[in-house]
Order: sequence, then structure tokens, then C-alpha cells
Amino acid sequence: MTMAAIQDLTAEATPEGPRERTPSRLGEAAFGFIYWVLIVGALAPGNWVNAVSMGATPHLGHEVLRVAAAGLLGSVTAPIFFALSRRFPIASPRRWRHGSIHLLAAALTAFILIVAGHVLAVWLLEPTHKLSLTGWRDDLAANELLVFAGVMALSGLAHLRQSRLSPAPFSRPPRDHALAALKVIEIKEKGRSRIVSVAEIDWIEAQGNYVALHVANRIFLLRETLTRLESRLDSARFVRIHRRDIVALDRITGIEPAANGDAVVHLKDGTELRVSRIYRQALRRGLTALT
Repeated sequence: MTMAAIQDLTAEATPEGPRERTPSRLGEAAFGFIYWVLIVGALAPGNWVNAVSMGATPHLGHEVLRVAAAGLLGSVTAPIFFALSRRFPIASPRRWRHGSIHLLAAALTAFILIVAGHVLAVWLLEPTHKLSLTGWRDDLAANELLVFAGVMALSGLAHLRQSRLSPAPFSRPPRDHALAALKVIEIKEKGRSRIVSVAEIDWIEAQGNYVALHVANRIFLLRETLTRLESRLDSARFVRIHRRDIVALDRITGIEPAANGDAVVHLKDGTELRVSRIYRQALRRGLTALT
């Protein structure tokens, strides 16, 4: 494995990458639109009751326009928090620092949403009124905590989605864990046991409640989760490259970039495995240490 191949792990994706990422961003924006429409729509009956109690006549068209405008504003925030959940995950060694970043981002986003919402409300619903500092202050006092809670809930949903897509990417064992790493694995087959040397394993694949140990041209099934087995392997020799795959670093012969920020590794036996972008840095560090 050459240093040039290792550096490819941090290279930009192929030109098709940005086009393939677009549907994901659009999907996140659509999720944000629906999310904020539901939240603001749930508050509409209360607004009607307040308006009637103050002697005003509610206008259905205004409420629909208000909800739609809130959804459009909110659709911008969803991709931002999905991106923040990928860049600053809470499930990391820097969880306090990342948590502070998310709190600050949520507070700032809530402030911007309220100010922008006030501007739109005046322009669209009350064109005879003028923008005023007093109106902004009143909106902030009335809605800051509510909108902040909504933004934090959106951030939590983004982290939940990210954790489901990439379970435990930061659960790597410490380097000195290799001292107690597995040397052999016992496989039970049809009433008898077989001992598989860990040094002979090329790569490991999750298959439901089992993991498949790929050894040369043979596959051995072990009833175990990939994450638990990973914690018992030598972290200097094995690295996770996908939520479903672990590879032996010394079996890698080449790497090439793929679309959407991913990569593909080539093994000595001709196997090609996908490397998720969230694991590329870990793979790069492992290969650098190996060389």
C-alpha cells in the first residue's frame, strides 16, 4: 500500500458525487418543511382562540399562509442540522464540545427564524404595518423558548437518523487494547468446534445475528454482533470501513475514490469493499500506522 493510495482517502469524490448528494439534501429539506408545518399547524387552533378572545376575526387564508411560510423557512434549517450531526456527532470523545456547538447553533437558528418570521408576517399578512424593533422584541419574548425547543428537537432527530445510518463509529478500542486482542475464534459447526486463527481473516461481514469471517476462499459464521467482535480485535490490524464490514489492513492492495464521498478498497484476493465516508479517516490512520 503506497502513501499515494492512502492520500486518496481524503480526495474529493468523483464528479458524480454532488449530483448524487442532491436528493439527500432535498429529502432533508422536505423533512424540515413537513416538521415545521406540523409544529406551527398544531399551534394554529390556539392562535385562533387567542384572536377571538381579543375581539379579532381569524382569517383562514392568513393562517394557511403563515403555516406554509413557517414550513418554507424551516426547510432551510433541516439540512443544516443534518450536516451538523454528521460533522459534530454527540457520540464522540468530544461530546461536550459538540453539544455546546449544537446548543449555540439551535439558539442562533431560533433567533433567525423568529426575526425572519416577523418580517414575513408583516409583509404578507399586515402590509399596512411597518417593521419595528418593538414588534421583533415582542415576538422574541413570546416565541424564543418554543422555537428553540423545536430546533433542539430537530437536532435530536438528525442525530438519531445519523446514529441509525452509522452505528457506533467512535467505539474504537484504545490502542493498548491490542495486548488483549483475540488470537483465535472458536466456530461451532454441526456439533463440533473449529478454531479459526484471527491472523488468517481477510475481512468480516455482518449477516443478521451473525458475522461472516472471510478466510481465503472459505466463510465461517459466528453468532456475534459486529460491534462486539470489533471491540475484541486488534485495532492496529483491523479497522471498520462500513457499518457492515471490518477489514484486515494488511490485506488491502489498493483504494480508489467513489461517489458521494465514499471509497472502494481492493483486497489481495480480488474482493472489493465499500468504505463509508465516515470511516475514511479511521482507515487512513490505520493504513498510515501500518506503513
